[in-house]
Amino acid sequence: MKFHNLLEMLANTVRRFPEKTALSWEENGKIYKLTYQRLWNMIRDFALGLEKIGIRPGAKIALIAENHPRWVISEFAVFSLGAVSVPIAPDRHPKQIREILSHADTEGVITDQYTLLEKLKDKSSGLKHYILLYGEAKGDQRALQFDTIIQIGQAVSTEEMDWAYPAIQPSEVAILHYSNECAEANKGVMLSHSNLINNLESFLYAIPYSKHDHFLSILSLSHPFERIAGYLAPLASGAEISYLSKKADWLTASQYIKPTMLVLTPTLIQTIYGHLMKQIRSSSTKYYLFQKALQQAEKIYELKSKGYNWPMSKSLELKHSLFQTIFFAPVKQQLGGQVRFVLSGGTPLPVQLHRFFWCIDLPIVEGYYLPECASVISATSLTHPHPGTAGKPLPGIELRIQTDGELLIKCPHVILGYYKVPLSEMNGYSNGWISTGDYAEMDAEGSLRAIRRRTELDPKKAVLPTAVKKECLTGTKA
Repeated sequence: MKFHNLLEMLANTVRRFPEKTALSWEENGKIYKLTYQRLWNMIRDFALGLEKIGIRPGAKIALIAENHPRWVISEFAVFSLGAVSVPIAPDRHPKQIREILSHADTEGVITDQYTLLEKLKDKSSGLKHYILLYGEAKGDQRALQFDTIIQIGQAVSTEEMDWAYPAIQPSEVAILHYSNECAEANKGVMLSHSNLINNLESFLYAIPYSKHDHFLSILSLSHPFERIAGYLAPLASGAEISYLSKKADWLTASQYIKPTMLVLTPTLIQTIYGHLMKQIRSSSTKYYLFQKALQQAEKIYELKSKGYNWPMSKSLELKHSLFQTIFFAPVKQQLGGQVRFVLSGGTPLPVQLHRFFWCIDLPIVEGYYLPECASVISATSLTHPHPGTAGKPLPGIELRIQTDGELLIKCPHVILGYYKVPLSEMNGYSNGWISTGDYAEMDAEGSLRAIRRRTELDPKKAVLPTAVKKECLTGTKA
């Protein structure tokens, strides 16, 4: 999978699966779908419309919206023009958003919040373009609607304007990522097309995705782990991604969407566990029998964790199959009954949760990610449960533990630098190795464990997280 840019990656999927559903979403109680070919056509029309209104290569365009196919269409359209996407979580404080827009020299904003547009127009004089993904612009001549941009693009003839995405070079910046963590808005991580494609290639080599998979998107599309695991990887594989309305309950939606994969944080996995246990404890008899079945499943879990190869004994296999059908399948049905595995990124998952989900045949794949290396660095195996670790490094990634315990990383997808601070001037980068600011250990199998935050990378200096937190909460230096 060697593509020059992200548009080439998507074009390859469109050629292979033009009539397959790429994106689906819920709106007013109905499910709508976009095929890969239709998605591609809308990206092209939106891109030509953006170019017609003045978006040029290198322009920084902020995306501030809830997860929706129009978010995907907008970002790929921005990519296709050689412009730069600046994804921002919609729940960030308006003051932080304005600081990011200012630091990134943003020229345009694409959002689903008209009230946010109103605030930005008053206080962000550098902005030239305001685009509303859906809803009314309320007669404001400066705010263009998504559908209007599409219509402008459709009116552009191929003779008048070429869609020149093949000319975008791998080294060109695709994304400026500003962490959702509470910190000063001066760390725009510059991710090139090559950074993202290299990380995507390593990730898909380690984690098996297929065209038959169906993802339910829950984490924000601005989240670095979601970007690779729940957004770009499915699109590269020909899978389907479903998006929910803002008010929808994702646990309830899982039952009728029937996803095969979920990308979650440990907190959300804890939510699933609480939901499932509430159902199990609804009957004392059911709970007693479930615990007995779980004890049997733990025997198989222990064998798997030690690398035991099948086949297992016939009696153990029979009991396992019986318990899966009678006790665990109804529990899994609470998530639609089709989930193959769950990807978890963030803080380490408690061992007891890891064990529980593996025992009921809902494997958890844990990963360690770092925005400064495009995203995913390591991941655990689907066949060998390894609780308490973030797995082994993905192909092409080297890890080193300093004498003080700090984790260093070397890989082909280390960032170009922070915006306005090139890689050569960054503290924490030397001879291809980047400091993570995290303490970690490497076990005998080469898996990362005991990862804990020590510092937060800064363009010029390391800042203790407690100091950052205090400054964000009080507005004063710690």
